[in-house]
Amino acid sequence: MDTEPAEMLPGEFEALTAHPIRTVIMKVRVCTPETYDDLKLELDEKLALGKSDLGMLLDQVEAEVERGLELARRRIETVKQQRAAEDERFARPKELLQQISDQFNSFEELTQRFREEVCPSEEDPMKAEKIEATEAEVKKFEEHYNEFNVTLKAFATEHGKDMLDTKLPLPIRTSWQSLVARMSEATKQAQFDMTLVKGAIGKVRAAAKQELFDAAKTRVQEKVKQRKEACSIVEIAQAVKEAEEKLNPFMRPKSRPEDEMLVLSTELTMDAESAMESLAAAKEQLTCADAVDEEDNLIKEDLKTFAFSQTKLERIKLGLLDMRIKRIQNIIANFKNDLEEEEKDKALAELTAPFIEKVNALPMDELVGQVNTAVKAAEDEVVDISKKKFGMTPSEITELAARIEATVQAAKDSLEDVRQQMCPADESLAEDLKAALRAAMPAAAQAAEIKLALMERKLSRVTNIVTVMRADLEKKKVAHSRIVRSVVLKLISLVREVQGNGKVPQSIEELFNSFETDKDGSVGEKQFLAFFADNVAKALAEKKGQLKMPSEEDLSLFYSSCKKKGGGLSLEDFKSFFSVHMQVVKVTAMTQKLSVAESEPVRDLRLGEDLLVLAGPEFDSSIKVNRVKVKAITDGAIGWATVAGNAGTMFLKEKAA
Repeated sequence: MDTEPAEMLPGEFEALTAHPIRTVIMKVRVCTPETYDDLKLELDEKLALGKSDLGMLLDQVEAEVERGLELARRRIETVKQQRAAEDERFARPKELLQQISDQFNSFEELTQRFREEVCPSEEDPMKAEKIEATEAEVKKFEEHYNEFNVTLKAFATEHGKDMLDTKLPLPIRTSWQSLVARMSEATKQAQFDMTLVKGAIGKVRAAAKQELFDAAKTRVQEKVKQRKEACSIVEIAQAVKEAEEKLNPFMRPKSRPEDEMLVLSTELTMDAESAMESLAAAKEQLTCADAVDEEDNLIKEDLKTFAFSQTKLERIKLGLLDMRIKRIQNIIANFKNDLEEEEKDKALAELTAPFIEKVNALPMDELVGQVNTAVKAAEDEVVDISKKKFGMTPSEITELAARIEATVQAAKDSLEDVRQQMCPADESLAEDLKAALRAAMPAAAQAAEIKLALMERKLSRVTNIVTVMRADLEKKKVAHSRIVRSVVLKLISLVREVQGNGKVPQSIEELFNSFETDKDGSVGEKQFLAFFADNVAKALAEKKGQLKMPSEEDLSLFYSSCKKKGGGLSLEDFKSFFSVHMQVVKVTAMTQKLSVAESEPVRDLRLGEDLLVLAGPEFDSSIKVNRVKVKAITDGAIGWATVAGNAGTMFLKEKAA
């Protein structure tokens, strides 16, 4: 601008001069690293041209230029940092894309080479001499194909979703989608190429196989012809026809004497068996199993099928002859069965009259009365034991049960004896004859049999009652033995406490020595019982507790249960039965005294801790639970502990020593 227009207001000309410069400043402030240099050059040129016309605005415009350039430099630095961050964030997807692209390119090269070198074409068709080499190439390529598919599937599973993330740059997502489409098409084409090659191989093999088959078919036909001539179907048919002619008398019952018919049936049986053997040999001939033995394994099965088809008519003829022979055999068998039935009917007719006579002669009421008396005796015994068993000892119940079982067995024997008399059939007779004789029993005998069946059911009921009684007895014995064991252990604990002067309980070794008076290393039953009669009785008298001495029978049973081997009780037996160990199954407290309300805690018992029982169980009336005096195996602490809470929660559980 060389001249200032005359009519402009003051400062308006300078503002017009500054406008293009400020426009470029605005562009510079939003520039990119690529446009910064060009925009700065344009700004410098605008400033240089208008510098002389800016007047008083020069300093202001220059300051604006400087601020714009500073903002541009900051913006460029920010853009560079953002681009660097994006490059770093997208480096992995790019790297993955490159990896799968490289693998796909290698696979494409292999596919192309396979198509060019292995796939047949019109100019280079598949030939028989190339089959083995081609199959090796197909196998190798199929391995590469499968390996690529596995790799592709694993990549898609692990990275497929990430490669389609909308946060990725569009070029990466587009490249991945394009690559997926190409890989899909390439794998389909590879599969098609392999199928094409395998089909060509199959066709060549089929042609070669057909050529072999056509060459061998003539040889097999000749062998089959020889087999058909050797199978003697005409001779077999003639033999069957002659046998059928002999069969005519059997079609008209009683047309000949029985002896003559028996001879003829034997003759026909032999003829039928001979014809059946010839038939089997002919069938074996027609299988032509060895007609293809010398042929190539590749066509053996097809040749067998062909040979089989060549003998279809002969096999049909043999099948019809087989049916005719079986018809002859069935007619002869029916004839013999009819004779047997007639023989049985004659025998039954001869036996029935004397059988009924014998049965009628029996004193039925007396025999049934004998059985009834025996059954009644067994029932009375059961009623008797039902009334008395609550006041009887286990040994008395056992003895009575044995007596009832003997009575029941006697009743069963009596019942069986009467049945034998009521059916006096020879034991050597066939079972169906015996059954027929039983069915022919007189009405009085049948009525007696009904009564015997009712008595048999009564005996079954008695037997069941005794069985249940014995099962209950065993349960009671087990429960009683537990009670006896508990009492004996409490008594032994009492003796150990008394003989330990109320301080430290007597050890198991000292207890064993107290029992073993003859010093032979074991405690016999007499010594065991004597100890209880002497030492335990004294301890009871001294303590005056609520415990009672078990009976001698109970002590003997306990003694027997303690023995692991023959002879007396050893020291090991004592340790096993008198050293009662318990395990903590729920954390609880050990206290100084039996009563929880009147004692201080010793310490807490830890879960799984092993304890040796010194005394008890004793009942703590303050909290209404059973408690035992125990010694901790780990640190020797002694005190009382609760076995189970009054709500059923278990704290201690007995275990093997």
